[in-house]
Amino acid sequence: MKRIRIGNNINVSISIYNNGMAYDLTGKTVKTYLISPVSKSEVVPSINSNNISFIFSGSDQKICGKYNVAVEILSGSNKNTVDSIDGFKLVDRTCKIGGENGELNIESLVVSLEI
Repeated sequence: MKRIRIGNNINVSISIYNNGMAYDLTGKTVKTYLISPVSKSEVVPSINSNNISFIFSGSDQKICGKYNVAVEILSGSNKNTVDSIDGFKLVDRTCKIGGENGELNIESLVVSLEI
């Protein structure tokens, strides 16, 4: 999980797959939530085919900790699909940034996820 210094704008991109195939979100109602250690807030994403993206503005970041992203898809058959994924962790000091892949610095604050 990437650790990112609180206060930075974060570009979040989520690719949706179903049985290994890109899942086209065209014509479906999609709700996206950012879940912090103490709250759940809906975000308004941009949707392009199977990709959901949004910016988590540094000015909107209030607390450090682990953030999850949840996606709810309502298809024409009124069937809800809900899934969530670990997103990133906001940290209070620059020396704590990085990630599990051994990064020492994050030059591009982008979190890409797959569901």
